[in-house]
Amino acid sequence: MILRRLAGVLGLSLVLAGAAVTPAHAAEPVHSGLGEIIAPAEFTQGYVWKIVLRAGAVTDGANSQPVDPSRLTVTLTIPAGVTYAPGDGPSGGSCEQTAGLLTCRPAGPDSTDGIGGYPFPVELTIGKDTPLGTKLPFRLHLDVEDGQDLWLPNNTRVWESTVAGSADMGVAVKDLVVADNAVTYTAVLHNYGPQTTTKFTYHEIFTVTNWHGTGVGPGATCRFTAGKNQCTVRRALAPGQETEVKRTVPIPANSKWRGTKVAVDVEVYDSPSNFARGWILNPVNPDNDKTSYVADLTGLTPAPSPSPSPSATASPTPAQPGGTAAPAPGDGDGGGGGGLPITGSAVGPVGLAGLALLVAGAGALLVARRRRA
Repeated sequence: MILRRLAGVLGLSLVLAGAAVTPAHAAEPVHSGLGEIIAPAEFTQGYVWKIVLRAGAVTDGANSQPVDPSRLTVTLTIPAGVTYAPGDGPSGGSCEQTAGLLTCRPAGPDSTDGIGGYPFPVELTIGKDTPLGTKLPFRLHLDVEDGQDLWLPNNTRVWESTVAGSADMGVAVKDLVVADNAVTYTAVLHNYGPQTTTKFTYHEIFTVTNWHGTGVGPGATCRFTAGKNQCTVRRALAPGQETEVKRTVPIPANSKWRGTKVAVDVEVYDSPSNFARGWILNPVNPDNDKTSYVADLTGLTPAPSPSPSPSATASPTPAQPGGTAAPAPGDGDGGGGGGLPITGSAVGPVGLAGLALLVAGAGALLVARRRRA
């Protein structure tokens, strides 16, 4: 029986060793995929969208390896009103445009981005004359020639963006007042055009903890997130018009900001605002998007430290006969002291019981002496 088991294990080892050195073939299944694309829901006229198309594939055999790059093709549809140009940065090959289709092919096995993918930097420009409201459909596809592809859903990206009017927004801060119990200021938000905006966003960014502001302006709502207040203004604002948001930050008597200076950055985002992973995709003019203020609280007296409560002060512990201190309340199990304390009315019964035991013992001793006599 033992010999049979050894023979079986040896045979399985030989099969695995043979599979490990067997080279992959083109007929083997292929794992392929495209990198994530974060596309704005809206494009402004004249906006240049800089993206990197990433693609890669490996065989799914016992000895998985990158697919021959000559078998890979990446295609991107270019909708009407959009023009293409090669982008900056490392490229894994070359791209050619024919009518409304951009075709990119890897240059060779050594042109990857270091993690097995082939990058293709691309710049797409939205025409300045493209009518507002135009729908821009995009389709990105990766094709593996002669491959039994296992990840077909991951080989195609489809999305649609809309051409929207742009508004260059600017921000300023005025009427900053530091009082004993609050900091107040006004954020002035201006539309420099060229289009009317119906919604825009601005943030108050700070490094202290919980610099929560209250108060809003017409059509504005604000919410607090980690490290910033996010405010959205939903109202029509034509070029040349501005709106104000008056803010109040309470300063409680026990606030740890007292005696310090608090710096706050205020930033407005051009309209339309498209966010991706914390950064803006679609700025019109970033030069007037940011300002800041410093709330000087050095003149505010910090709150005094709370005095200890009377119950926290230890009272003298009465001494027991013989000079030994009595156990303090709470000592015993879990209190770090000796035995359980004896308190209250329990002392009387215990004393009587001890006296009864002494009398009984004395009686028993007398009876024993009489018997001996």
